[in-house]
Amino acid sequence: MIGTMGSRIISFLMLPFYTNILSTAEYGTIDLLLQISNFITPVCTIGVTAGIIRFGLDSRYSKKDVFTTGLFGYGGLSLLESCIYLP
Repeated sequence: MIGTMGSRIISFLMLPFYTNILSTAEYGTIDLLLQISNFITPVCTIGVTAGIIRFGLDSRYSKKDVFTTGLFGYGGLSLLESCIYLP
């Protein structure tokens, strides 16, 4: 929840900056990139964060192992997503 609210607050605060600096066409391009990013991120991370929460709360699994696996999985998938955005 904190991550979602934080990103929405930042987007809300950046809106005046975008509208004052960018032209209508440039703002449309930025909006399209943000929407694509919002769509691709859950696909690329394949629900790793939900898995961390689910298995982290289960006492049958080591919290350290769950966190480490999730961290490397999420980090690797985030790098893959970053490569998609490179020109």
